[in-house]
Amino acid sequence: MSESGLRPVRRCVCASVTFAEMKLSGAKTLEEINHRFDAGINCGLCVPYIERMLETGEVEFDASSIVYSCEAG
Repeated sequence: MSESGLRPVRRCVCASVTFAEMKLSGAKTLEEINHRFDAGINCGLCVPYIERMLETGEVEFDASSIVYSCEAG
């Protein structure tokens, strides 16, 4: 468990692929991840984590560390 008491986020649930697998693939952009793994194209909740993984190399995240912004449409 993390500091927040939540389980760490380690994968895109929709595509059933871990951020570590994405990192090891050598993909450098979100678009490459989308194409190779179908990650980030279904519900989209993993997109902030994928972007952070690409930016920092981290592959495990505290579920409370990402802030989602939703626009009313």
